[in-house]
Amino acid sequence: MSKLIFVSCGQQTTLEKELAEAICSTVDATAGFKAFYADQVQSLDALTEKIFEALKICSGMISVLHPRGQVQWPAETPWGVRSSVWINQEIAILAFRQFSHRVKAPLLTFMAKVKLEGAMTGLITNPIPLGTKNETVAKVAEWLAAGGFPDAPYQVSEAIFRQGWESLRPESRIAIMALVEEGGVDVKEHRVRRAMEARHGLEKVGNIFLELRSDLINADLVKWKQDSYSGNEMSVNPTYRDQILEAVNKLREMH
Repeated sequence: MSKLIFVSCGQQTTLEKELAEAICSTVDATAGFKAFYADQVQSLDALTEKIFEALKICSGMISVLHPRGQVQWPAETPWGVRSSVWINQEIAILAFRQFSHRVKAPLLTFMAKVKLEGAMTGLITNPIPLGTKNETVAKVAEWLAAGGFPDAPYQVSEAIFRQGWESLRPESRIAIMALVEEGGVDVKEHRVRRAMEARHGLEKVGNIFLELRSDLINADLVKWKQDSYSGNEMSVNPTYRDQILEAVNKLREMH
């Protein structure tokens, strides 16, 4: 399985977007790697969730600190040029993940004429001055070729999913398939039961649904929200969304 590289780069100008796309293309063209770039996420509702999930499982990060405006402090004294606050936060999240999970992910940082601040002064070592697009892409290729990327963040996710999926009884797998067909996120439990009966030929699902619920919770593939007023809701565990969709597609081909 390819190792995920989180690409954190500005999107405010055409040149910034072109640089990000060139970096992603270089990562994707390198055997064993796959790029994640937030601009590739189409759903605004899923953007933050996708970013957090990618930071959780990535094997490395490439960040580009573009200038985001002059800061003066006090008001009459120039402090310096600040970089993207969002990118600073992403780097800090990755640093916390490394601290909490003891799995170090390499970080490659390109820096325009900006000033580091706060935790960034200690988190980034040897940032590279931002050059031309071709120079930047060449350094990305060298960095990927150097190796040293951990397997754990991505592969552990796959191994845990596989263990959970294989522990499920056939009816529980059909429940996940019905959940995905109903949208996969915040789906009323009764809609999943109806879909299992109407589309997948199961009868009297309500009689065994408590057992199926326990099955899915124990496997950690589905999250439940209790709502005694309008009905409980089910969601695919976002940690394993890609693996679940792939498994559901294979299951669908068999039915």
